[in-house]
Formats: sequence, structure tokens, C-alpha cells
Amino acid sequence: MSTRRVNNALDPRLVVTRPWTWNATLTRDSDQVWRFQPLKQEGTTFVRGTISPWGQVHAGSVVAITLINRSKLFGDQNYIDGTPAGQYVATGGTARTYYKELTEDSSGPVLWIYAEAARIHGVGIYTADDWERMLTLYEQGRLEYPYFDGSDYPS
Repeated sequence: MSTRRVNNALDPRLVVTRPWTWNATLTRDSDQVWRFQPLKQEGTTFVRGTISPWGQVHAGSVVAITLINRSKLFGDQNYIDGTPAGQYVATGGTARTYYKELTEDSSGPVLWIYAEAARIHGVGIYTADDWERMLTLYEQGRLEYPYFDGSDYPS
């Protein structure tokens, strides 16, 4: 089976890029994967923070971020701004890929994360057509999940 590169993110594993955050700590684990921990929002009882690892993205692109949380299940309140809470692709409760198709250019959409810490498995920027093809291949069982960490998918 051949593969084709479809991820347009310049640093999909965030080896060089340090994601922008608000109201959160961001640290690298010993394996160099970023760990995001939202903090209690000042003046409230909410524990939430934001992260934006994409930078400038153009209209028509789909942004995606895969988070892994091995200690507990994710809640359904996380979302990328402008999307419904809980818009994600998931498996087994420990990994989720949040995504959004952009209708206008953006200097960096943000993912709102409530309560739980998570590791950032990878980020992606895709054309809408490539995103749909990847979802179809995932539904057919031809893609191993989580798969939004790199760049290739079966053709």
C-alpha cells in the first residue's frame, strides 16, 4: 500500500514549535511530548485554559489536534473556538482529535480545554478534501488511530 503526505503543518509533532497557551502550564515530558495542564481561572471555580499550536491558517483548511490523556476519560466540554463542544474523533476515551474547518483566515484558532491535563500527540492542517478522505479511511478501518501525528495516509 502506498502513502501520500497530506498534513500541511510545518511541525506536526511540535518538536520545534512551542504552542501558545492561556491560563495553563505547558511542559515537556521526558519523551519530549508537550503536556498541557489548564489552571483554575482567576475569580471563578472553572479550571480551563487554551492552546493554539497552528499559527497562521488559511480559510478552507481543517485544523486538527490530537490529545492523549491516559489517566482518565475526557469530558465533552472541550472545543476549538467556533465549533460545538465535543466536536472530535475519538477512540477508547483516552485519545481525541479536535478539529475545525476554517471559513476565514486565522492567526491561530484556539482549543479550550477544561479540567484535565493532556499530552499533545500531534497537530495537523489539512485541505477539506484530504480531511474527508482521512475520516473515510478511518471509518473503513484502514487508518490506525491516533493518526493525526504526522503526515501520511494510505492512498
